[in-house]
Amino acid sequence: MPSAPETILLGGLNELGGQRDLTNDHTTAHLAGGGIGRGLLLTMAIASGVAVANIYYIQPLLADIARTFQVSASAMGIVVMLGQLGFATGMVLFVPLGDISDRRQLIVVMLAGAALSLSAVATARSYAWIAVAVFYVGAFSVTPQMYVP
Repeated sequence: MPSAPETILLGGLNELGGQRDLTNDHTTAHLAGGGIGRGLLLTMAIASGVAVANIYYIQPLLADIARTFQVSASAMGIVVMLGQLGFATGMVLFVPLGDISDRRQLIVVMLAGAALSLSAVATARSYAWIAVAVFYVGAFSVTPQMYVP
């Protein structure tokens, strides 16, 4: 390791153009794209799982919800389909916004939208209300696709 600090350029070259031995250098992980820390990775994994699970939380409750709103099983199947269509809509409309705007702020807005949509599902008074709310739950559940640049 050199005694004086040196500027490392692309490809591990120093400012004089000589190749630098990076095998025992602690900065190698950062220079070589060593990745993210375990804590951030764990946080992203948990957030991704919770966000995507929003689409599936309703499935074990479909029979009970159908009885509550006095609708058929096929009508509840439409609700699940609307959640998937909402997810596809979010992929088309919201995910590209991460490329042209502040991704962190967009993720916060999307998570707030998901929370409001889930609250609307929980307080639904009719079949139409729950169907629309589940669509928005799906649309706002695309945050995991925004985590990675």
